[in-house]
Amino acid sequence: MNSRLLLIVTFLFLTIDLSSQVELKAEGALFKSITPWNQGYLGMVVSKLSYADLSKGIASKSGAFQYFNSRGEMEWKKKVNTFNFNNVHICNDDSDYFYFINMPFSKVGFSMSEQTSKTKFLTIYQFNREGKIVEKSIDYSGVLSPLKDYVENLNQCYVAALKDGFVIVVSNDNKKHHIVRVRDNFEVDYTSVDFEWDDEKWAEGQLSKIKFTTSENEISLIQIEVESSELTMNLKSFDLDEISEFKEVTNTLDFSGYSLISKDLSSELLYSSRDRVFTLYAESPLHPVLRLGSIVDFIETKEGLKACFHYRNLKEGTRRKIDKEGFLLYDIGASSSTQKVDFAFSVGESASSSCKFVFSEDGEFVVVTKQSKKNFVVKSSGGKEMTLRGNLKMAEAYLLFIRGEKDSKFDGINYVTLSKGKYYGIKYEGRSDLVGNFGRAVIYQH
Repeated sequence: MNSRLLLIVTFLFLTIDLSSQVELKAEGALFKSITPWNQGYLGMVVSKLSYADLSKGIASKSGAFQYFNSRGEMEWKKKVNTFNFNNVHICNDDSDYFYFINMPFSKVGFSMSEQTSKTKFLTIYQFNREGKIVEKSIDYSGVLSPLKDYVENLNQCYVAALKDGFVIVVSNDNKKHHIVRVRDNFEVDYTSVDFEWDDEKWAEGQLSKIKFTTSENEISLIQIEVESSELTMNLKSFDLDEISEFKEVTNTLDFSGYSLISKDLSSELLYSSRDRVFTLYAESPLHPVLRLGSIVDFIETKEGLKACFHYRNLKEGTRRKIDKEGFLLYDIGASSSTQKVDFAFSVGESASSSCKFVFSEDGEFVVVTKQSKKNFVVKSSGGKEMTLRGNLKMAEAYLLFIRGEKDSKFDGINYVTLSKGKYYGIKYEGRSDLVGNFGRAVIYQH
């Protein structure tokens, strides 16, 4: 190979390598989260927290954002101050906007100075791609007039960003749920729906609070009830264009022969800012049946709605020796008939110390299990399997699997996120505060 050709190859290699790694530096703040958006990166930032701040509570009335282009250069930064501490930001990577939403109908419990409003349901801060902010208040008037009767007891349950706005669900009693659809032009649609609710059944682990999932066309609310070895799922799906119209399906799933366990309640492996769930499903750590809503994940895919359960069957007379471990996957939503897939992944007699499950929109799912301190097994429903060794984080093992690599070059990925078909590994570095917000981040793109 002549020197000119070698120079060209070297240049191309370095260009590819550099384009897959970007460094972001927060200006005068620390990163709380980073989301790929608008062919760049949206960072939510906060001031460094001290012990004095922690004693007062760690939430902030402000929302501060810094936007970086694909080369890691900051293009704009914006900050808004809201009425109270009850805020959330959501971002759909296919939308021209992201939203910072203040919910003044409810309180964040730690703050003695918290305020609520009897006239405003939401105050919305809509950010466009250039950082321009439009502020809009949504009152209890017009189509939202029915909410006036519940103002004293409303609590947020769920919010999701769409391509053309967002949808939010609130409830006043775990029975009646209010669904509010807000479009990019701030037009509002409203409907409500009732589910069965019984405090005694909830306390005994026989009934769940409502679970939520959203596609671009529908929002689904699902309640689970248990009886013997069967779970009944009552699914109500609402059309997001005609939100008053819904379809209802009831599925009964037989779990005889499987010991269901609560899913891992630590941070998610595949992070998304598209939606936020405020409902708490794990009110007791004593037994999975007392955490009925936490034993299942619902996932929207191109093939329809899926329900996913983690099971772990122990050998009789033992506490840790595994007979069989894996995930049960059900197709639900289309009809009352269901199809079950048993995806077993156990690789030894002892239970894995940690387990994560990731489901993609195209229908493939991946399980990452930590078998010991330095031993990971990653396995997909497509038949691909890798064993990884080293001081890895779960997210790092997952990104290595996605890239088809066994030797890590990432040195501690905090989480992986997916945007427009590309995977991004995000690693936080530099100065930090007491709750793990960092001043610098490195982004690895695949």
